Amino acid sequence: MNNMANQEKLDLSDLVPSDGTAAQEIGFSVPESYNASSILFENLDKGFGDKIALYSDEGNRTYRELCDEACRFGNALLSCGLNQGDRVMIVLNDGPHYPAAAFGAIRAGRSVAILCRPTGGGRRRAA
Repeated sequence: MNNMANQEKLDLSDLVPSDGTAAQEIGFSVPESYNASSILFENLDKGFGDKIALYSDEGNRTYRELCDEACRFGNALLSCGLNQGDRVMIVLNDGPHYPAAAFGAIRAGRSVAILCRPTGGGRRRAA
């Protein structure tokens, strides 16, 4: 049996109940569907587009700039003919393009593995 056949039979369901005691205690609820990039794009809806989302030695990025770059990256992946859930490996230097690529790939529905190559003394931090 090949690897693809084995992967198709895997049960990837969440074994932690979303209605468990701990989840109820903190008021946690699981949406019907979730995309991790939503948190970034929701900040545009909240009017934070011109606020700094990312501080970097290579230049700061606003939420709007980060979302724009994430969209360009996600659309580039879509134009490659990849299907929803396909695995994508991204290898980038540590910098502002790193989170944009990650959010773009996630937004496009791809499963992402990111390898980061540190770049000397540069630091990056989220706002």
